[in-house]
Amino acid sequence: MKFNRCLFSLLLMLPFRMFSPDDSFGGSVPPANLPAGNISSVKINPVPLYRLSYPIQTMRMGYSKKAHLIFLTLMKSGQVLVLDSRTGKVIKTISNVLKPLDATFDWKKRNILVTEGDSREFHVIPLDDPSRMKELPTGLNPTVVEYRGDAGTFLLAGAVHILYRLNSESYDVERWTAFGDRIHEITFLGKEIYIPLLRHSRILVLDGKTLQVTHDETLDLCERLTTVLPLSEGGVAALCENELLVRRKAGGVFHHRYSDDFPRTMVGPVQSSFLLIFYPDAEEMVLTDLRTLKSVQRVAIDGRPMWSRLNHDGTGVFLIVSNPSSGVVSFERFSLAPIYSTNIRAGGKGTPPVTKAEVHAPSPAAISGKAGAPLPSIKTTPLSGSSKKMALPPAGTARGTGPVPQ
Repeated sequence: MKFNRCLFSLLLMLPFRMFSPDDSFGGSVPPANLPAGNISSVKINPVPLYRLSYPIQTMRMGYSKKAHLIFLTLMKSGQVLVLDSRTGKVIKTISNVLKPLDATFDWKKRNILVTEGDSREFHVIPLDDPSRMKELPTGLNPTVVEYRGDAGTFLLAGAVHILYRLNSESYDVERWTAFGDRIHEITFLGKEIYIPLLRHSRILVLDGKTLQVTHDETLDLCERLTTVLPLSEGGVAALCENELLVRRKAGGVFHHRYSDDFPRTMVGPVQSSFLLIFYPDAEEMVLTDLRTLKSVQRVAIDGRPMWSRLNHDGTGVFLIVSNPSSGVVSFERFSLAPIYSTNIRAGGKGTPPVTKAEVHAPSPAAISGKAGAPLPSIKTTPLSGSSKKMALPPAGTARGTGPVPQ
């Protein structure tokens, strides 16, 4: 939830995606109270707060808001780096991991969960004693792992299009669902999971506990849907091939922002009225007003942005930047700050601007489904592991036998 043509959740005061108040973070922010005053814009500090550079390779990050820790995975180097998210200081280097790809942090048990690229396993690494690392089996090519506290732990096996819900105590599989389509990104919103189907250009909304589909929507104008973000008031932002579709309200119309000149665009909401769009080829990020889709601020980046995430209070953007010309990949943090307009009170007195941003998550709104083509078949196992097997479409096939396909 992350390479080219990805959407990334960069929210500040009125986010589109909401996590339950646990340590999970996949681009969403926890509840808090909105300050007085309206946010008229957002300011990006063009100079990174810090930057760490390594030999060029695949790099991703996990984030723990409770522990203020970042977990950087360096796939080629076989390392997981533990950083202080506020200062960028490397606290610990774990070097006994083969091809680490994605990471998340179980703050209750103090375990780092790491997927291993091109394999059928993931790692459980105790933060306090990495030598006690153990490997657990999973589906082919695990690409995403996300710990969400009491809501569960989720793992996506990209090669077989299977999403697993793991037991938060044992990390054993509780449920699994196979999709007959490629999944580029998954989005967590409260107790729901948003799944964009790449070939069908359809959004599935799953119940996070049962992994059953509760809503669906087809985007007729979208080709190769890679990522979807729910917006406030039931809106949707979807990134398709060379095109961004934005619908601000449920039942509304889609607005378009084309990026034909920059086919590897990445984009992420900053607030309910703003988007932060990344252009890897142009090596810049552009703050865009969602209401007009016009740029507000352009910031040059020293390389190609490849992956991004907002920190828990919306004041910083973590960015992974690849620079092939210099042969390095960098992990950087940029600062974000809201700009408030003045509220006029009775008697003509204004409300002074608020300088400290607090974060508020609205109640999640269901995506408005659209009647039309039938959903691609999926296969879901109950907690007992037994299931009535349903045929998958030709686009995908469940692998293996028994309750846990791999």
